[in-house]
Amino acid sequence: MGHWGWRRMLTFCVSVFVVGCSTTHDAAPTFSPTNLPPVTLMARAATESPPPSVIMIPLSTPITESTPTHYTIQVGDTLLGIAARFGVPYEVLKAANADLNPLALPINQAIMIPNPQFDAAGTPILPTSTPAQLELPSPTCYPSPTSSILCMGWVANNILQPVERVVLYVRLLRRDGSLLAEGEVGLEQGVIPTGASAPYRVLFNANWLEYASAVVSLRSADIASAAAEKRVSLQIEGEQQHLENGFYIVSATLRNDAAASVHLLRAVLTLRDNQGHITGYRVLPLDGDLADNALVNIDISAVSQTSGSVSHTLFVEAIKNN
Repeated sequence: MGHWGWRRMLTFCVSVFVVGCSTTHDAAPTFSPTNLPPVTLMARAATESPPPSVIMIPLSTPITESTPTHYTIQVGDTLLGIAARFGVPYEVLKAANADLNPLALPINQAIMIPNPQFDAAGTPILPTSTPAQLELPSPTCYPSPTSSILCMGWVANNILQPVERVVLYVRLLRRDGSLLAEGEVGLEQGVIPTGASAPYRVLFNANWLEYASAVVSLRSADIASAAAEKRVSLQIEGEQQHLENGFYIVSATLRNDAAASVHLLRAVLTLRDNQGHITGYRVLPLDGDLADNALVNIDISAVSQTSGSVSHTLFVEAIKNN
């Protein structure tokens, strides 16, 4: 991923106002909205979500084994890199050293390498897929007046590399534990940077009166490719927000400090209640270039599914032109 930043001035504005699934543009016709499922504010309270869980991308297991060994952590090491160096699945290495914080490895501390895998030439036998640790709290679901259920949640990336192509599977359950509805959903946000999160939503044609809870599982995810590494998250300053006719509106100035011209991709506005549940979000597609050291002003709005106080996060994604 790139670098967030700011310098010279070049300003243009994008305005988006969302009412349910409709969007109007007052200042930038080149920024066309995506189609959204119908969203209507309801008086009933949202369901509580179970505690967050940590989901691991499945790994294939190497066919050969050897005895455990030890390794002394060096400057610049990451747990993911050590796992690859010894041909050990990431989650196996992490479980064998449960006291370690993967984001702050202690230099000169010896850790155990369980069953390192090498071929006859001494080359590590790597897993066929790269592990990625993602935090997946259960989604929060809301009733819709059209005999449907809207569920929204978020995915957090807790590793040292950006993640892309995340696909989730959401299931709705009745009170007796039987399946009410299920469906697959991908993220509208292209890449989740390290330490960041991204929202998702899925609409089910199901009866709210039968609904009891929702669970989410990971279908697939990838460490970001070299092409995705050209993506940059523009830095944001001067954020202001206000409520107007049921809209939560955010105005902000973005600064390009990527040392290169960038092409704007999308802005993601996420609304959360006091418990951290997502109550609404909006993905605004962007279309335009922003020169090095230039600025852009945007306005973006979303509708919350609850009437209580909410906070927001704003993420803007762009890709380097060279």
